[in-house]
Amino acid sequence: QVLVKHHQDGKGGILLSELSECISQAENILESLGSKVLVLPTEKNNKAIFWNDPTPSCYSNSDLKSLWREVSLDHLDEEKIAIHSFYSGIAPMNVPSQKKNMDEPSTSRATRRNTTARVQNDHLDDVLEEY
Repeated sequence: QVLVKHHQDGKGGILLSELSECISQAENILESLGSKVLVLPTEKNNKAIFWNDPTPSCYSNSDLKSLWREVSLDHLDEEKIAIHSFYSGIAPMNVPSQKKNMDEPSTSRATRRNTTARVQNDHLDDVLEEY
């Protein structure tokens, strides 16, 4: 019921660690549900659990499906498709570019430490000579 409610609210999946806090023996219950849930591994040995809703959230008619399968764009490249869609009245989707290239290392300078001048021993002033 927790997974179904979470799915109906549009919140997506639940981590297994969070589910085990709510429900005792969560792993046994998940095994009994079988194909009704989707279990995806995540980072740090955790699992995300989604409710596998058998009913589709959107429908399409058979005419659209047949038209979609008839169209072949193998002979067109990206530029020709963009020109054709512009003349058809379809605006291309603009993807915002990244402002900073994350692959390059940062160019910030290292801070200089204040180095103190080397203190000479006072009792050796008459022996030491500067060259």
